[in-house]
Amino acid sequence: MSTGIFERTISFWTSTKRSSRNRSETTVGQFLAEGEKHKGTITQLRKLYENATTFYRQDEGQSKRLFEEYKREKQQLLPLASISGNFAEGGRLENLIEPSNLACLDIDATKPHDAAEKRAKGERVPNEHVTDWEELKRQISRIPFVAYCALSVSGYGLYLIIPIKSAENYLEHWCALEYLFMKHYGLTIDPNTKDMSRARFVSYDPDPYVNPNARVFSAIVKEEKPDVTPLPTPKMTCNYSDKWSDFDKAAACVDEICKRGLNVSHEQDDWVRWGYALSEMGEAGRPLFHRISSLSSKYDHAVNDEKYDYLMRTRNGEIGLGAFFEYCKEHSISFADTIKRKCKQEAVNVTPNPQQRLETLRANYPSVSLLADKLKLEVGSDGDDTPTLADNPTLAKEWLNSSDPIQRMKATMFWSTYNAAMECVAKERD
Repeated sequence: MSTGIFERTISFWTSTKRSSRNRSETTVGQFLAEGEKHKGTITQLRKLYENATTFYRQDEGQSKRLFEEYKREKQQLLPLASISGNFAEGGRLENLIEPSNLACLDIDATKPHDAAEKRAKGERVPNEHVTDWEELKRQISRIPFVAYCALSVSGYGLYLIIPIKSAENYLEHWCALEYLFMKHYGLTIDPNTKDMSRARFVSYDPDPYVNPNARVFSAIVKEEKPDVTPLPTPKMTCNYSDKWSDFDKAAACVDEICKRGLNVSHEQDDWVRWGYALSEMGEAGRPLFHRISSLSSKYDHAVNDEKYDYLMRTRNGEIGLGAFFEYCKEHSISFADTIKRKCKQEAVNVTPNPQQRLETLRANYPSVSLLADKLKLEVGSDGDDTPTLADNPTLAKEWLNSSDPIQRMKATMFWSTYNAAMECVAKERD
């Protein structure tokens, strides 16, 4: 799509009842500019939301009533737009006139009473670790495929606009984005945004992040999950030393640290030295640093991200991956032992080529075939029909240290998916 991101035509609605009387056409940029006109209303709505949040500890019933009032007032006072396309009357998917090839995602705080219910059930509270939405916006602005990021109406969340390669694969793109934000940033995307026809309310942010030259997001993840079927027991050979990449070895050690629940980075000095060691891998080490750090009660995603940025900038080569493996040995963790154990669990031939490994899994373990195919990551420029990273193991390893953030992201996602396939085998064998 050659039209600029903010010049694309979308549907504008003056009411949640998306009738022809309430419908008009606008551009993405014009809709975003509407926020200035509704600044006063949005400011009042944010005060109402803040009061509802504050009241929770004093009067839970009153808090819920205020949240309901906020929702009712927002629906009555603010216009909406269907960011993902131009829709006819009704605004549903079957009413699509022309897609915009844009995904609009919400990352929101969990309301306090919903959070309390989840904690009581032992469930994870989405985005609980986010305490500074402006800081999170700054972090997200580093992602090259984000075209726009701003505060949502409540002030307790962000919404993002991301150009995608194909509207036909909207759901698959959304699933890839959901995977990416959770795996690498610990963020939960509002599942309602997987609906391409979903309309969003106008919001106001005096300092939004805007990138009209954002990269097109082309990764896809299929929503299907593999069926579990009985596994045969094939013959096994395992060479676990020099045929695994540094990332494989480090990831295997981190898996073991997390499995044991070892809080190896609770103290500041330990946290820094583990981070410096992993920073030798560049961006590929970031998710591993997050996983290790998250075992500490002090963990804060934004602080952790900022610390890793600092460590990458200031590293002088004195502490590297060699030190990382030495630290692991201090806790009786050896990548050779860990990988050897994984090989025994997998009971498959391990070869240097990830594509061959995945093909072996498909042959011996039909239940992981879908998982092995989960990520289709293109190697070439957007729009090209090119091989996947699984067909290019050398490139998959090189991209882990690429200067291009998109390549680093794709390589990291590929290896994470590969490791997930391996874990799937191990779990099914158990």
